[in-house]
Amino acid sequence: MIRKNAGISALIVACLFALATAPTLRADTIIVRGKEPITGVKVKSETFEKVVYIQKGKTKELPSAEVLDIVHDGQPKAMRLGIEYLNLGDNLNAVEQFKTVVAQASASGLPWLPEYANYYLGKANLGAGRFDAGAQALRKMIALKPDSRLVGEATVLLMRCLALSGQVKDGDDVLKKLEAAAKSPAQKLWVLEARLVAAEGLLDNGKPREAADLAKTLESESKTIKAEGADAFRARAMMLEFEAHLAARNRPKAKNVLTELKRLGRGGNSHALAADFCCRTMEILDSSPVESDLWKAVRFTGRTYIENLKAVSELPRTCYLLGLTHLRLSESRSGEKEVAKGYFEELRRRFPETREAFLARDQLKKM
Repeated sequence: MIRKNAGISALIVACLFALATAPTLRADTIIVRGKEPITGVKVKSETFEKVVYIQKGKTKELPSAEVLDIVHDGQPKAMRLGIEYLNLGDNLNAVEQFKTVVAQASASGLPWLPEYANYYLGKANLGAGRFDAGAQALRKMIALKPDSRLVGEATVLLMRCLALSGQVKDGDDVLKKLEAAAKSPAQKLWVLEARLVAAEGLLDNGKPREAADLAKTLESESKTIKAEGADAFRARAMMLEFEAHLAARNRPKAKNVLTELKRLGRGGNSHALAADFCCRTMEILDSSPVESDLWKAVRFTGRTYIENLKAVSELPRTCYLLGLTHLRLSESRSGEKEVAKGYFEELRRRFPETREAFLARDQLKKM
């Protein structure tokens, strides 16, 4: 899911990589969003609501929404190797390591291990394009611990597996359980994220009108949520609604979405501004563009790409559209195909669990 996976800073990724490759861990480490890791602690419990830990003899707690990851003491070697492979984008080798961890988890004596092992196995299978296996592991993880700290992201990943395999309706039961468990604004945002993946699945499986209706509903619901990431979510929902209207050949409704994005962007909403530029690029690509139109599209998405720190949530779509635009330019200009390939490969590397990563994969197969 983008909020977590696209937004982690280079420092946090480096920290995760170092911890994953360390030979031993003497205590638990909590990776906190936007802050230095909390080291030398003992995690007592972790749920969808909060993480409780002991630090220097004192019991403390954090809202789970602030926790990016927990690296536990006693982490098996195969788990560390699997995480290392994931960080390198080597999903197939990661799958093999996490299979080993799953097989050993029940007898390990580590209460957190079955949950984490199945979560990572599902994530690695998704990245490897093994959607059925990914869905199976993620369902098992959710069944093992329905109130898991990871249940929001696990549900999003499960919905991605189902959407990519054309079985998005099979996730209705899990969505209902997540909706029932979500109490805080941050938790409710996870529900919207999972439902947006369902909307993407509808669009990619030939149901653009249904996708547009669902995206519009989610955009409206997101207005009532006061949580970090709500503005970014709203922009992505509107961007998907715009794309769905284009696919349904309903340009008047697409124009209405674009008008609202422009209004929000002028008001200082960087996410809406990025989505506006992406939608204008989609509009150009959906027409019969001449070369000057395509360079205009490059300027739109190029600006979003360069100014990505304030709108990282829109970067997967930005990279994909840049790739598509340069691919169209390659029909009349040499060297542009390699530029397009670079954007598609960057997308696969940086945002492996997004819809756009798999769209990029399909483009790379054709090149």
